[in-house]
Amino acid sequence: MVLKRSWAYLFSGVLLVVLVFVFFSDYKELRNFVNVQYLKFKEFVFLLNNLERKKKLPLTEVAIRNVLERHGLELKRISEITNGYEVEIKEVRANVLPRLIKDLENYGVIFELEAVDNTGKGKFYLKLRITRS
Repeated sequence: MVLKRSWAYLFSGVLLVVLVFVFFSDYKELRNFVNVQYLKFKEFVFLLNNLERKKKLPLTEVAIRNVLERHGLELKRISEITNGYEVEIKEVRANVLPRLIKDLENYGVIFELEAVDNTGKGKFYLKLRITRS
């Protein structure tokens, strides 16, 4: 059976209309998705640019000693290095360590941290370097 030319044109036209409709609906979904993601990104950038920066407190040996006293820790050694301090602390309990780090980060940036537990009881020997930000 031979397909007539008019039927072939009609079939091709209907197929073309269906494909255009399908691709157009997919295009609209993609465009809406991209617009929503773009708006989320712009909101994130806006919030990031308007973030209120937290001021760091001045980093001094007295401030470090006060933080350690608040946590009930014994200082083994503290020495001044370029733009900061090197601190060694004896027997830091595991539950105190995160709070200690958070409190010290109010004064500067912890550049290097070494916590060793040789006892296996969760009591760490802590050595850290804290620098001014």
